[in-house]
Amino acid sequence: MKKTLRHLTNSSLLATVSILALGLAGPIPVAPGLLSTQVLAADVTLSASDIYEQTVESVVTIFPLDENYGLTGILGSGFVVRSDGLIVTNAHVVRESITAVMVVFSDGSTRVAEVIGYDRQGRDLAALQLVGDYNLPTLTLAAQGIPKIGETVYAIGAPRGIANTMTSGIVGNVAVDQKEILHNAAINGGNSGGPLLNAQGHVIGMNSWIFQASVETVSGEVIGDVNGYSGMSFAIATNQIIDFIADVESGMVLSPAQQTAQN
Repeated sequence: MKKTLRHLTNSSLLATVSILALGLAGPIPVAPGLLSTQVLAADVTLSASDIYEQTVESVVTIFPLDENYGLTGILGSGFVVRSDGLIVTNAHVVRESITAVMVVFSDGSTRVAEVIGYDRQGRDLAALQLVGDYNLPTLTLAAQGIPKIGETVYAIGAPRGIANTMTSGIVGNVAVDQKEILHNAAINGGNSGGPLLNAQGHVIGMNSWIFQASVETVSGEVIGDVNGYSGMSFAIATNQIIDFIADVESGMVLSPAQQTAQN
């Protein structure tokens, strides 16, 4: 069987080949200015239900819109990182010529957001800004963004379009460069861009892809693949998200037009 990494939008899932160097990693401190003031001590843990209740209002489902503001048939997840409506998600959720999305909150309310930027370094990250004035609850970016192997983690998103879904698992490994986290919380198409949370309910990563197995004939011809969760889920680590948010706030990001031109 051939192994690939599969992005987690809900339709036309993209398969890409990637090799990750994985190993033990220590925590990386982050800039205090980017952290919420509502920070729990690292040794204080919450129940899964408490984590869900305190975070779900800040997790959204994203539906990219075409030039006529019609649905494109693609969906993903995202989360609010600034109270005025700044949302982060995966770039592959709003790829190509998408400039606006419909955002659905946990209570079912909908808003329109503009795609305001993509990562200049090529990381699978994009920023959205809700149209209008808001004072929204936000998720806390973990002060110690790199977790230890074996830590309990939680994923919230919209797998297969089922919004507000939570799963749990443990950290299996961390990339040596501390940019990605391997875990086994179940994620599927629609989870892309959703948060990976620690036992304090803080964001330690953004769920982005799963390790995918393709089925081959004896001659090596690919005849299909295993559809869905493989047991190996990958998240972009919070230190990368924090860097990206800083770039967004300083204007150092690619516009949708620039992103389309690059593709």
